[in-house]
Amino acid sequence: ASRYEYKSENFKAFLLLASAIILIR
Repeated sequence: ASRYEYKSENFKAFLLLASAIILIR
């Protein structure tokens, strides 16, 4: 469960970063 949670958090952070980059561009 912990591993899954970490993966989910990482994915969420990546998605947020990608969204920010797209908005900036």
